[in-house]
Amino acid sequence: MIVPGSANALLLASAAVAGGYQIERSLRFNSADSAYLSRTFGSGGNRKTWTWAGWVKRSALTANNYFFGCETATTQSGSLYFSFDAGSFNVLSFGFFWRTTTAVFRDPSAWMHLVVAVNTTEATANNRIRIYFNGVEQTAFSTLNNPTQNADLGINQSAAHVIGDYKLAGNLFFNGYLAD
Repeated sequence: MIVPGSANALLLASAAVAGGYQIERSLRFNSADSAYLSRTFGSGGNRKTWTWAGWVKRSALTANNYFFGCETATTQSGSLYFSFDAGSFNVLSFGFFWRTTTAVFRDPSAWMHLVVAVNTTEATANNRIRIYFNGVEQTAFSTLNNPTQNADLGINQSAAHVIGDYKLAGNLFFNGYLAD
């Protein structure tokens, strides 16, 4: 399956990246700098159906490498995060893993296009959280849990959403690059 947008210039120019190709609209996160972005939304949005898409490049292969999330409560519906840990990619809530890929992503020189599509209104439980890397759907997971049908998840709350850190905790900063 081809994911719309996967013919992005970043993917097509992968050979040029090593030669100094400048990526537009990209951010570098260095955990030693304690850098992150956050935005608090004035009103909530759709917490059942949403998609996150962007380009990710890891620069350090550290554990608990969180790069996106939101938390208002330490519950499955009050939080949701994306992270890399031991090379695997995770979609998790506070203390609970929805998905952990068996595929590992350990190349710090590679840009990866990531899409996480959430639709808890889906009748088929395994289709409620879908993950794509470089246009390929991930279907093998070491951890596979499904939200209940029509569940609200943590994203799109009227709360702080964080890029580059774990719930504004200031202790698990991302090491890598994000674009688009």
